[in-house]
Amino acid sequence: MKSFRIQAGTFWKVFFQEEKNLRQLLDHENDHRTLIEYKMKQVLDICLSDCAFTIAKKPNGRYELVLSPQKDKLFILYLRYLTAQVPKTLLHLWDFYYANHPCEDRGIKFTVRDQTIGFADIQVYPTIKDQSFALEIYADVFRNMRKEDQFQKIYELLDSAIGEIPTMYWIQSIRFLKKRKSGGIRMDQLSDYIKETIEKQHWMNVSHPLQVYSAYTVLPRRRDFHLRNDVYSGISSQTALIAEMNRYDDTHVRWGEANGIIIGFVFYEHMHLAKGDRIIVRENLEEKLNHCCEIKQAAENIGAANGLFYTYLDYVVYDWELFVKILNEVMEDVNTQMYGFQYMISGEQPLYLVNNKPSGQG
Repeated sequence: MKSFRIQAGTFWKVFFQEEKNLRQLLDHENDHRTLIEYKMKQVLDICLSDCAFTIAKKPNGRYELVLSPQKDKLFILYLRYLTAQVPKTLLHLWDFYYANHPCEDRGIKFTVRDQTIGFADIQVYPTIKDQSFALEIYADVFRNMRKEDQFQKIYELLDSAIGEIPTMYWIQSIRFLKKRKSGGIRMDQLSDYIKETIEKQHWMNVSHPLQVYSAYTVLPRRRDFHLRNDVYSGISSQTALIAEMNRYDDTHVRWGEANGIIIGFVFYEHMHLAKGDRIIVRENLEEKLNHCCEIKQAAENIGAANGLFYTYLDYVVYDWELFVKILNEVMEDVNTQMYGFQYMISGEQPLYLVNNKPSGQG
């Protein structure tokens, strides 16, 4: 399997070759919608199988390709990486997004069950809960819909009203009301309400998902020791992935592997380092490794963890061979007898890049 970095480059080469034909089809979109989606899916399958997307000509005459992570926070990284590689010449006519963005026209109308509604027809009652929002929703069109259809449609509308990433990060829960009540705001006012609340309460910024880290604490496990059993604290921008690892779920990791993406962690032994020096060493290593990986477009950091015996740095790797070369270079400045890499799967066999520990030591 070629690395995702190489596949991304191939994707843009093919898209560049096909985009004139796509534009011609989009100029008569109503006549060619099925063909447009078929052609675009063929190109996307070069690097991301089963990726959700929309492609369209905008009212201002520009064309857009919108990829969707479909509520998967890890998938945001892949799509953001892909759209960051776009050839600059394409930007003269095209706009590319790694998630659904808010509609510029707040007066836009939608068809729901043969009924035309706008954002102003939907009443929203937000409640702040732990740096997120619980929403109560009322609109006539939702009253006789099945629950599954209600949620599918309301998330589509929220993606259009406030954007897909804010919906993923800020909307904690949704409840549909059977009757309208006093107060609340219209859905076309929700985006401004959220922005004002975030600003007033100084919440974290989610315009860059990798910068949203959450701390977690676990109890070290002594029996059947393997890497990360010694972790007692960590931070991660992908806490769902940490939870998957702890319950031996490899779904995300194996999907990534099948698409040329390696999800795992760097580890190095630190027992010989003074406790006061371990954080400093980790931070210096992390800074150098992240900087080199960003320049070479090789990997992205998604977290770190402190263990009793090892230090861990978590990465989504887009080019394995390039990443290992960078890792070996930066590790030359770290005084450790052992370091390597392991898939983000609990108990998986690690790859030791250096192992100079005496025989019999863990």
